[in-house]
Amino acid sequence: MSKNSITMTRAKELLNYTIANNLALQENGEMPIAFGLEATPGIGKTSLVEQVAHERGMTYVKLNLGQLEEAGDLVGFPMKEFEVQVAKVAKGEDGQPKWVILPGTQWLTEKQVDMVDKSTRYKITGRTRMSYAKPAWVPEYNDNGTIFLLDDFSRANSQLLQATMELILTQGYASWKLPKKTTVVLTSNADDGTNNVTSLDMAQRTRFMNFEVEFSIDAWMRWAEENNIDSRCISFVANYFMELFNID
Repeated sequence: MSKNSITMTRAKELLNYTIANNLALQENGEMPIAFGLEATPGIGKTSLVEQVAHERGMTYVKLNLGQLEEAGDLVGFPMKEFEVQVAKVAKGEDGQPKWVILPGTQWLTEKQVDMVDKSTRYKITGRTRMSYAKPAWVPEYNDNGTIFLLDDFSRANSQLLQATMELILTQGYASWKLPKKTTVVLTSNADDGTNNVTSLDMAQRTRFMNFEVEFSIDAWMRWAEENNIDSRCISFVANYFMELFNID
């Protein structure tokens, strides 16, 4: 094992620590820290993250970036919004209904502006902006928190990698945000010439903590026995783990 790498057991401990730390950071109004795991394919990175989410009662959302083609699938599709003043019907001093303009303004899509009723009116100020519709995969708030996994992060195309930079750093994109108490987790394979991955530049790598994980047969066997994995499978992995995980 490399002196800079950690075991899966240690990775689980660090992920739990990061989640707890992120909850404290967000409670104080600070931005959480994204957590990355880099390892050989098939070592169990994704399963580890899902297991932690299950044990903590967290919502678990996974997007496989290697299977996405359009940035819109990740960050939502662009839409035009209009700034409006909102007027509501209120009861006047004489007891008769009258229109009252509410303080401030709102940003609405054209469809929302047209959806008026007898008690609401919108006056367009003339200002417009391009926004993004919240993607369907964004979950509802969970008081125990959410793990948002960007799986196979380094297998995404360059367009998707650029789109993830703001998402990882701010937990949102333009006009929408991930629910509070979310920890963003990334899994990737090493850029060592043996995997078909996209190289990450310094700006991308500094967006998250990244830990190199190596396979430990002892740690895996303890996990397998604790989770009642078939003894034949355990025996097979124990005898051929070097070949399975390209360990010299």
